[in-house]
Amino acid sequence: MNIRLLSLGDEYSANAQRYLVKIAKCDGIDITAGNLILSGGDLMKHRDSILKDEPVYRFEFNERGSVRTDVIENCSPGRAFEWDRWNYITIQQDAGKAGIAETFFPYITEIADILKEKCPKAALVLNEVWAFSEDCEHESFSLYGGSQKKMAEMIRGAYIEAASKTGINIVFPLGEAWQRARTTKIGDNLTADGCHANRMGEFLSSAVWYEILTGNDVTKNSYRLPFVPTDYVNILKETAHEISKEYSLHKAIR
Repeated sequence: MNIRLLSLGDEYSANAQRYLVKIAKCDGIDITAGNLILSGGDLMKHRDSILKDEPVYRFEFNERGSVRTDVIENCSPGRAFEWDRWNYITIQQDAGKAGIAETFFPYITEIADILKEKCPKAALVLNEVWAFSEDCEHESFSLYGGSQKKMAEMIRGAYIEAASKTGINIVFPLGEAWQRARTTKIGDNLTADGCHANRMGEFLSSAVWYEILTGNDVTKNSYRLPFVPTDYVNILKETAHEISKEYSLHKAIR
């Protein structure tokens, strides 16, 4: 199996890709992972940058089975779209706005239409981001009353609406996976700064992506996350598996 995946995102998609290629290698699967990073890029900014083909992205790509990436600075979207014959392209909203449904439109629909034209053989994916930690000091947390539970619920609702209105029926439900993991002894310890993922948050996210893309049970994958206790790694794998098995490549978000 050889999978070629491109993300239109930011540091959150970089977090989610961190261990993806490495996990796949352990099962003999080759994944080429590309990531168009626009820091602070919401869907409107992505739409505008794509239309103008602006060289404003940091393009990270990984095909060597490492957690390290190769980088092209000041990359245009068009260059990345033509870089490989992508099988999947992920789209996400900026985390601070991810629970505000009206911020998705009309931008996500316009982006989807452009991607279908530029990369007609690529299936589109919605990458549902996670809610902030309870102690997060990010200014946008106030949009959710400073409540992680409320933010998670609003992100879920916004992505349901986006999936319904765009017809994009592949979803990476990271929000649900993170909330499930937070009920275990791992607790609210998946971020490095209240927003972006730490090592465990990155691994959990990559594990969800991997299982949904391949259909393989990630609990049977041999990858061992360095510097994290084995029992924590097992919880992360089990959580990713529990959430992922509720989805398939052709099941819309529910």
